[in-house]
Amino acid sequence: MTREALQMVRLPLPELPHDPSAIGSLFQASGTEASPVGVGDDSVAKARAKLDRARDEIDSVDIAEWRSFSKRLNALDGLTKEIRSRVGVDAPLINNAWAKFYEVLAAFGTRIFGSCKAEEKLRTMHLCECPGGFLAALNVYLNITRPESVPEWQWMGASLNPYHEANDLNQMVDDDALYRRTQDRWWTGPDGSGDILQPGAAQDLWRWFGSRAVDGKCQLVTADGSMDVQYDPNK
Repeated sequence: MTREALQMVRLPLPELPHDPSAIGSLFQASGTEASPVGVGDDSVAKARAKLDRARDEIDSVDIAEWRSFSKRLNALDGLTKEIRSRVGVDAPLINNAWAKFYEVLAAFGTRIFGSCKAEEKLRTMHLCECPGGFLAALNVYLNITRPESVPEWQWMGASLNPYHEANDLNQMVDDDALYRRTQDRWWTGPDGSGDILQPGAAQDLWRWFGSRAVDGKCQLVTADGSMDVQYDPNK
């Protein structure tokens, strides 16, 4: 990617429409606290029942019609195509995750890396990362803002191992281009599956990271995983 193409990525992302009320109590005014959900609180059960009723109402909608409806309401639709057209075809893995994380970096990158000295080795850890949108966005951002740190940048990742026979194919992404070329950088856990939910995963991940990070320092940890439940609608 040329320097000119990289500069194009610095253009601010468009203001996306959003409804703060949809977030509920996650972002409250400073000084307020969310009411804890008690053992006898049935609000979660009521919310799930309400969601189930809504799902029952849309079960009769044709899937093609539903996808078209969802696509029209997706604020990010067309954004990644616009980004690719600006930066050129050389930029890999420009997807929704790329756009999401680059927006974070554009807003908070100086806070994240501001205390890092120029000569300090940059180390980052990326959980539930495949296919690699966050890594690709960070790569572009560092090439623009901290090009001197890129050659020594040490990144590591954790995701379901696409080559482990026990892993459910429906739970994995079908793009292994980055994983295939950088397998030595990926934690796969005690059983080789890369499943971060398995017992003892946190302890094993910490040991694995410690064996590769002599000083134990890590300037950034990201986690962007989600569960694909289209084949298990009860979840």
